[in-house]
Amino acid sequence: MAKFSTGNRAVRNGAGLLPSPAPGCHLIFVLLFFFPFTLLGVTTFLRLYPDFSDFYDVAQTPDGGYITNYPVKFDSLGNIEWVRRLPAYPGWRFFDYRSVCVAADSNYIIGGMFGDSLTQGLCDAVIIKMKANSSGIIWVDTFRCQSGENIIDAIAPTPDGGCYACGRVYSQGAVVRMDGDGRRRWVRTWGNPWGHYMRLLLMSDGGCVAVNHRTFGINEEERIGYELIRFDSLGNQIWYFEGKPPLDVHCAFPYVFLRADGNIVVTGFGSFLLDSCWLYVNLHNPETGTRFFEKRVLIRHADVQRRVCAEVFSRIALPTPDTGFVVLGMETPDLYRFGTRLCLVKFNSRVESVWTRIYSAFPGPEPQISEQDILRAVSTRDGGFCATGFVTDFSPGTSSAFLLKTDSLGMLNWVKVPMRSCTTSIRLEITEKDSSLIHPRLYVSPNPFTKSARIHYQLPSASQVLITAIDITGRTVATLFEGCQPAGNHQLRWHPERLAQGIYFIKLQTPDFQLLSRTILLP
Repeated sequence: MAKFSTGNRAVRNGAGLLPSPAPGCHLIFVLLFFFPFTLLGVTTFLRLYPDFSDFYDVAQTPDGGYITNYPVKFDSLGNIEWVRRLPAYPGWRFFDYRSVCVAADSNYIIGGMFGDSLTQGLCDAVIIKMKANSSGIIWVDTFRCQSGENIIDAIAPTPDGGCYACGRVYSQGAVVRMDGDGRRRWVRTWGNPWGHYMRLLLMSDGGCVAVNHRTFGINEEERIGYELIRFDSLGNQIWYFEGKPPLDVHCAFPYVFLRADGNIVVTGFGSFLLDSCWLYVNLHNPETGTRFFEKRVLIRHADVQRRVCAEVFSRIALPTPDTGFVVLGMETPDLYRFGTRLCLVKFNSRVESVWTRIYSAFPGPEPQISEQDILRAVSTRDGGFCATGFVTDFSPGTSSAFLLKTDSLGMLNWVKVPMRSCTTSIRLEITEKDSSLIHPRLYVSPNPFTKSARIHYQLPSASQVLITAIDITGRTVATLFEGCQPAGNHQLRWHPERLAQGIYFIKLQTPDFQLLSRTILLP
């Protein structure tokens, strides 16, 4: 397979590349080599940011840069322009921001959760609108809940400077409509214990569509599907659809987008055999919600040299102008060695793979044993894609956030673009050594998983730690760690034994805070 140098990064073409160009196109390729894509208005890069453990969401700003959920502002080349720490309001013991969007007035709206109690599993949802050119906060709206993990998981801007937000509110799945001045226009909830990992889609009539996990069946027949709900601009429910997959299919991490022909697409993935991973694709009528297309596609990258099948875990799906779409996620190069790499797979309108791109965040012909995962992505105005997530190098045990920008074909530039040092445009400066940037974090990967999972967590200070696994009834099924640990990033491996497939929670407790992370054990 061909490899291209990208400075200190590497990109590898996978199976299903586009056909070789005609001889007459060679001159064009030569010109592009000497005059890189940056001169043609397309900038690409892969940057690591070791001062951050991950970036969970990203949006493109009007100046061509990017904003992440922390929030951190980047220019169009991935250089950090400023870092801000949002205020911790009285009584807040911990907070975690998971979603971001650019409002119609060019300011930023951020959603997430916060906690002011050590009660088991209690945290409240929050939405914050901040000024783009200063450190000022325009408004804050909190959803104080009596129990459960409540969070704003996705945000989409509305023309009035407000937003739609979805996630878990009042311990239920919810969609919230906020005005530009911070007033709640309406809140719609429905009784579903998942209410998390939700995604949001804006419709041309001013309404929205939300997609959410859903479990069907019990015991050995339990399978993971999705539910799709459409609301109009006044909060009236237009239709509701339950996406029940076949008995042998799981549609984990459903993602929703609007195809170029106006139809609604829901994608998800499920791993069933040791050497396979399926992409589940569904098409819905936007007016009625009826599903008129359903297809299960085997997406796996075969390493010919190793003769080992590798899995591709889809996280995000973004539409392309040709009524196709691009799946972004992580790829496992070797099922017998733990490690993942970043991956993009392009599909046409018939859900047939067109090309595959595999990226490594580390130099060298073979990537180090590391976990690299895309958490969110966005289509950019130049036709490319910008993705963000985390990279964990298991050798020194460090974790870094990354920003990946490609062109419309998923390619990176052959020319390395120099990276400037971090600057700040506000008086409230945050130094790179400031421990206040370290937030408590907990997540499980891969998720869902089959035989084992790796638990990642971050401690803001040295503390006594207790990590347990609990089932959906609240019963502790395993104690994974108990003891004192220093501040920083940590990880451990969980090998469930004699546990039935289904939903479990990893619980991290310290004297100062506690976190819950939901995970799925597949057969």
